[in-house]
Amino acid sequence: MDTTFNSKDEKITIKLEDEEMKKYGEKIRKELSGFYYDGKGSNSWTSKNVNELHGKTIEVLNYNSWLADMTEECKQKVRQLLKKKEDKENEVSISYDEENKYFIMKCSYENRAIASNNGFKWNNNKKVWYSINLKDVELLTEYMDEETKSKIEEFREIEKSIQFKEEVSKLVNRKNENLKLNGFPLISKIEISKDDTLEKAQDKINIEAFHNIGLFIRDKIDEERIHHLLIDDKISFLEKYQNSLLSNLEKITDENEISQIKDGFYIMISEVFPEGNKEDIKELTELYLENKKIDRDGMLIQNLDYENDDENLWNNPWAQSF
Repeated sequence: MDTTFNSKDEKITIKLEDEEMKKYGEKIRKELSGFYYDGKGSNSWTSKNVNELHGKTIEVLNYNSWLADMTEECKQKVRQLLKKKEDKENEVSISYDEENKYFIMKCSYENRAIASNNGFKWNNNKKVWYSINLKDVELLTEYMDEETKSKIEEFREIEKSIQFKEEVSKLVNRKNENLKLNGFPLISKIEISKDDTLEKAQDKINIEAFHNIGLFIRDKIDEERIHHLLIDDKISFLEKYQNSLLSNLEKITDENEISQIKDGFYIMISEVFPEGNKEDIKELTELYLENKKIDRDGMLIQNLDYENDDENLWNNPWAQSF
């Protein structure tokens, strides 16, 4: 018996002597799947490409003593194929199944503990280990290719975005409870970008609340014709909303926003006291911003001419909200 390897075609050929045909012919047919008889009278079998041979065939080629008359080149090739087979069996890989929307782990029976110990479940119908839980999968990156690692990062970003939106929603609900308690308009929507932090989101919520309160007060000024009331009544009106406005202002950390909002206070108080001059309005605004009780006796507002020549204030969007 001669067993040779053709490196050009990557095929193995087993050639028998006439007297060996009865002893080994049937054995080759039964045990060496992927070998084909070369034709009547040839006494030889040739394999398909060795890289396509079944694992059991490779084991037979490597371990069966009746194939001892193998050329050294053929033995070396069989050993390479056997190692490749064993490496593949020991290999563990994780990928993402887009169709079924879960991660799958491929592993040998001997490595099944890696799957079961990391939260993967066995799907008996599809014969795969699978997981839909990102936390089960994200620490097993050594078993992933770059595409699967990218998928993990994508899901992490989505998960962080969902958690962030939930936290922002809680902040909005808390703020709305306070606004509702004080009879102010509620916040309906906050524009949040992917780069925002919770602190920045809180700023936006406070600014929106402040803006809504400002619009509410401005409507009240027109609705109740505040500018026609006596000074004491006007001051009482301003003091009524003083704490609510300032409590929101104190929580805003953006200096540019604070500056614009303070301009809005000036405009609001100017609308309440259209008869006052600029310096008196400025003094009253400072008292208001310091959250102090306004000294009615010290205010020189009555019978004073007032002109608002500060166009920049009126053009400021925050100022216009008052």
